Amino acid sequence: MTWVPSNMPVEVYTPFTTGQVLFFFVLLPLLFVLVVFVLVSAPSWTRSGRHRPGQGWSSDPLLIGAGPEAAPALGPGEGSAADDGADSGGSSGRW
Repeated sequence: MTWVPSNMPVEVYTPFTTGQVLFFFVLLPLLFVLVVFVLVSAPSWTRSGRHRPGQGWSSDPLLIGAGPEAAPALGPGEGSAADDGADSGGSSGRW
């Protein structure tokens, strides 16, 4: 028998069962990862009709901060950096 000081509480701890260990250390983390995966991936499952590289652009130009009268009348493919004859490449932009 082990000597315990009189002012220390004596508590008896029961060990976890194998099922409890599997639940807390395997199933709960897997459930958490699954919920995060679904929350991150669900928006992409519901979207359709996105622009794909190589496709032509068929929508009207959008100017943020300007009224509709300021929008230039551009045809498909006009006004892009690829059509100006300069082979700059990369992420260089012109304003």
